[in-house]
Amino acid sequence: MRITRRSESVVVESPAKVNLFLDVLGRRDDGFHEISTVLCPVSIFDSLELQLSETEEFALDITIASPPSKSDSSTDIAWDIPTDSRNLVIRALTDIRQEMGLKAGAKVRLAKRIPAAAGLGGGSGNAAAAIVAYLAILDAWDREAATKVAARLGSDIPFFLGNERNFGLAEACGRGEQVSPLEATPKLDFVLTHPPEGCSTAAIYGGVNADLLPNPHTRQLRAKLVSACQHEDVRKIGAGLFNALQSSAEKHTSWIETQLRLFDELGLEFRLMSGSGSSCFALIDNSQNNDMLLEQLRSAAAQQGIERVFAASAVYSSSIEWQIRQWAS
Repeated sequence: MRITRRSESVVVESPAKVNLFLDVLGRRDDGFHEISTVLCPVSIFDSLELQLSETEEFALDITIASPPSKSDSSTDIAWDIPTDSRNLVIRALTDIRQEMGLKAGAKVRLAKRIPAAAGLGGGSGNAAAAIVAYLAILDAWDREAATKVAARLGSDIPFFLGNERNFGLAEACGRGEQVSPLEATPKLDFVLTHPPEGCSTAAIYGGVNADLLPNPHTRQLRAKLVSACQHEDVRKIGAGLFNALQSSAEKHTSWIETQLRLFDELGLEFRLMSGSGSSCFALIDNSQNNDMLLEQLRSAAAQQGIERVFAASAVYSSSIEWQIRQWAS
């Protein structure tokens, strides 16, 4: 994430993420699923600006930076985002204030570009951004407290905090909250699509056949993918893409198959659903013309009723600690 200090506010830009690898190992006693995943932040950014208020209330205002879909489908929930306590931003601010024993309220303006119910981590990134912005504006950054609150709130949120050295590719396990950053920084370019229908995370996980878990072959697949990332071998990374939730999502909605077929028709060999859907992405081979490919994809996707098409690259940034220190220098 990228952090900027202004005269009376802090702005945090939180990226989307794709799962280069996602395996489901089984259901836990707490009702969640044990997973193994490799996460990659990508350059589609939401922007959160936080300013302290004169009261102890938290107020959230959301604007849509990406134009809403023209589809009149009642199932398009990309921008159906609450601004009350149901939103992870409000919950994150409330929890970190209590955890740290603080009192200040804040006004938050959130510009959304990452669609909801997409498997791209928009809400999780926003929650992490809120925690960072709130503690930063109070000169109270505390990684241990931030990570504790993030893990309590949602599985992907700790990933967006990076570590004390940097932010980028990471492995995660548990329910996704146990994060181990990778030092590799391969140059990865993607195209992503999001259809006019989201996916329910609970429904997609619920559709996984528990009798087939865990799959003993997928551990080796993950090891090969991590090795490919460390060697910055784009084709081997593409060959290692895997998502155990994809078959469940394909039963839930026909949009997954539609998106993957679009990629196939454009000669995109390395394609996958991200997270629990409904977004899909393709990793672009270095030999392909990205601009021409994006234009062709947008045209083909529009014919299928898919209006949200993105080009993005893997993003890497300095740690939160380093960025905050720059304000004092």
